[in-house]
Amino acid sequence: MINPNQSRDVIFISKATPEDDDFVLWLAPRLEAAGYSVFADILNLEAGDRWRKTLTNTLQTRAQKMLLLCTDIGLNKDGVQEELGIATDVSREINDPNFIIPLRLKRFKKVFGMGELQYINFESGWADGLTELLDALEAQGVLKMETPVVQPNWEQHRRRNEIVIVDQPETLTSNWLRIVSAPNTISHIAPKGPCNRAKLFRRARTFNLPWVEHWTGFITFCSPLDMEEHFAEFGALTTVLTLPLEKFLEEGWPDLRIKPWEARNKFVSLLRQAWEHHLTASGFEAYDYSSGVGHHVGANKTGLNRRVAWGPKDAKRLSVLRNVAKGKVWEYGLSATPNLYPIPHLRLKARVLFSEFKNDSDDNSDRKGAIITDKDKQHKLRRSTCSSWRNKAWHGRMMGFLELLAGDHPIIALPVGAGGHVTLEVCPMKLASQVTTRYVDDDEDAEEVDASTLVGIFVDDEDKTEPES
Repeated sequence: MINPNQSRDVIFISKATPEDDDFVLWLAPRLEAAGYSVFADILNLEAGDRWRKTLTNTLQTRAQKMLLLCTDIGLNKDGVQEELGIATDVSREINDPNFIIPLRLKRFKKVFGMGELQYINFESGWADGLTELLDALEAQGVLKMETPVVQPNWEQHRRRNEIVIVDQPETLTSNWLRIVSAPNTISHIAPKGPCNRAKLFRRARTFNLPWVEHWTGFITFCSPLDMEEHFAEFGALTTVLTLPLEKFLEEGWPDLRIKPWEARNKFVSLLRQAWEHHLTASGFEAYDYSSGVGHHVGANKTGLNRRVAWGPKDAKRLSVLRNVAKGKVWEYGLSATPNLYPIPHLRLKARVLFSEFKNDSDDNSDRKGAIITDKDKQHKLRRSTCSSWRNKAWHGRMMGFLELLAGDHPIIALPVGAGGHVTLEVCPMKLASQVTTRYVDDDEDAEEVDASTLVGIFVDDEDKTEPES
């Protein structure tokens, strides 16, 4: 524990501007609430201040600790490196080897002056990092104010920089695909004779049309003819009952003791299966997540760093759905959750799946290796790679995926049996907002330019197209 001079009464936050402002606006008032006095250039530099002189004087004469916000971008800024050099001198002057406390916001490479300093980890969670930081400050005897004071200017500054709400309507693109049509009737199909029920449903798991179990048969849109070959070992199948789909959803199926809410759940299951079967049959690669199945764009759909065209013919845009980042192959995908409220639709969820990168592959057309099975590694890769994708990049990738799925067709037709389909609109639903936001975007229609995901990847030897830059 150190015993600093009384004039050293502030915790100095060294940061890159404006990259780290959001974190400082979160951290600083919480440190003040814990009793510490905080200096950060967001608030503590008045108009007309000679800002570099003020920063230097505060760090040299008033700081009892310097919190160094660590990301590769921040640590490479000239101002941060200058402050690190000054702090290293102060550390020797006051004989405090722990004067500099690194806070890891993202994985970073150490720079000159950091030595063997031990960081506090904020990457896995800001709340956990704050707890660890407060414990460290307490253990090192950092001085507190007698009465904690939280400057209201932190919140005022945050609000001034929030997006301004404008009182005018705006049309927004959702992640909902509207269900346009479905078969008029639904059926209960069962074997004519007795059979092993458990064996029947095990066999049904490999059937490529949707069904749900009920008694010793199936609720489905299929006909017995659709199922005949797949279930041949169980003898002839027959249609026990049929019912109009609309009545099934509104009233259930009393003859089968199916209540209305059960009927709707069964219909949702049929929709989900229809989507998943169709995407698999269309060549998208299925992957089981804990929350459901996702389908991804594989090598048979598009190459690495190849842009997929989507949108109207007279205004085509381009999006990358497969590439390499951080030494791993990433592939964009979607999951779909059927919903009947407020109107029947499939709600899409974006997925990004990472695989190993094959450096020594003999196949120059693709370098994808084994899928990374460690869930924690997948999560960290998503956070570090996808955090820079703004809304337009996510939107573009969703639209590119749907373009690959639909091709030249105006709808997405999901086969459900008996020659019938559940049909979806290709374009996600438009939603109307009563207000909009005022923001600046110099190139709203452009694909996201992100060096970690879009630049410098491989092309086929026979393909003379240059990588995107």
